[in-house]
Amino acid sequence: MLILQAFVLGLVQGATEFLPVSSSGHLQAVPFLLGWDSGSLAFDVAVHVGTLLAVLLVFRADLWAMLRAVLRPADDGDGARAARRLVGLLAVASVPAALVGLALGDAVEAAFDRPLVVAGSLVLTAAILWWSERRRTALGTAEPDGDPDARALGGVPWRAALGVGAAQALAVLPGLSRSGTTMAAGLALGLSRAEAARLSFLMLIPVTLGAAALTLPDLATAPPGTLPFGPTEVAVGVATSAVSGVLAIRFLLALIARRDLLVFARYVLVLAAVLLAAIVLRG
Repeated sequence: MLILQAFVLGLVQGATEFLPVSSSGHLQAVPFLLGWDSGSLAFDVAVHVGTLLAVLLVFRADLWAMLRAVLRPADDGDGARAARRLVGLLAVASVPAALVGLALGDAVEAAFDRPLVVAGSLVLTAAILWWSERRRTALGTAEPDGDPDARALGGVPWRAALGVGAAQALAVLPGLSRSGTTMAAGLALGLSRAEAARLSFLMLIPVTLGAAALTLPDLATAPPGTLPFGPTEVAVGVATSAVSGVLAIRFLLALIARRDLLVFARYVLVLAAVLLAAIVLRG
């Protein structure tokens, strides 16, 4: 893997992880369309660490409030109770993805080498986004004033957290957007776009930590020359995905205050069409 490729893939990961367009799909589609080697699931997990850093940076105030609430259980203020409840919500929401990842890990990894699976999953992502906006219109969900913080998210119903977590578990397939499915589930369960987006972003933390814990030790112990990338490529990919991830988070939070998610549904349909055309042309 060339450093340029690591830079491009890190940029793609950071730009698409938080937008409802599937970062895993892009990490497979971009090398396929450019004629590069497909890389590996291990590198994909490594650049996901970069987007984890982006979440930690952008939501540091929320995370600090949650940490203080957990370390000070005697604090019975409204803000502390809401922050502790949010920690519990994130834990509950992470269980389905953890179970699916442990049970179907090998099958999921095999799917990353199949561009046709990616294209089909992108079409499914578009359908989910379209349905979620129709559902939101039917519910008449109102947007809150300003961005929700830890206190506001702490009021999310438990059933909504479990439903969004189940949606996250479905997004293990490349091309099926994690942020798209989780935001769609949040909208369908009555959350506003801002609430659904922030909950989706925070849910990235435990699921990425879990994936990294399972994968990164294998990178550290792999014999030299057995991986298509080295420490330099990993560092470039992580740094690039972190910077582009921060920009993508801020862009989406500003966009959803004014626009619906249908623009992303149209985009992934176009990408799926391009990918299918490339598959046909290459036989």
